[in-house]
Amino acid sequence: LYALITRLDLEPLGGWMDFYIYRSNQLEGPFTARQLHDMVLADEIDPELLCAPDGAQEWKAISEVLSPVLPKKEESVAAEIPEILTISRSALCAQALGFLSLLCIGMVVLHRQTGYYALVTLAVPAMICGVWALMQIRRRGTVATGNGLALGGMIAAAASLLAGAWLTFSVLPAGIPELDLTLPAAGDKQATPE
Repeated sequence: LYALITRLDLEPLGGWMDFYIYRSNQLEGPFTARQLHDMVLADEIDPELLCAPDGAQEWKAISEVLSPVLPKKEESVAAEIPEILTISRSALCAQALGFLSLLCIGMVVLHRQTGYYALVTLAVPAMICGVWALMQIRRRGTVATGNGLALGGMIAAAASLLAGAWLTFSVLPAGIPELDLTLPAAGDKQATPE
């Protein structure tokens, strides 16, 4: 398909005229547009060399004359693709654990101390992962990202710890049997009123 399009595009340029090129202080030619095109693609001539049709006074670069049919110069792909940044895994863990600890506030309301233990079990590792993530990100420089995730997880964990402690020890009254659910020991027999 490319060859067909190129042939059709080159016919108006080279079907009736010859081109001369100026290389190494010498005039070379005549060449048809097809020959110039093939020599540029084979890297036999530089596309920035000057050329002119037979009898013309104006000299232009070969790439300008053949611009409709020459493929565009591809720049290095590595220079265009930005460096892929990796998100710190510990930042992701801090985020997940921090927001799960926020969900445990509901358990604190329902089961007071048991809920608070679950909250602490999630919030403390969230804080540790957050600090670890921030240290890794600073150590790696621009290669790793995740500051926001780590900080968000740490803030969520700290907020859930404070809210859970406040609910458990200040707001919710002690001595409510539904909230202070303790399981009887295995050997204890419950006395039934007679």
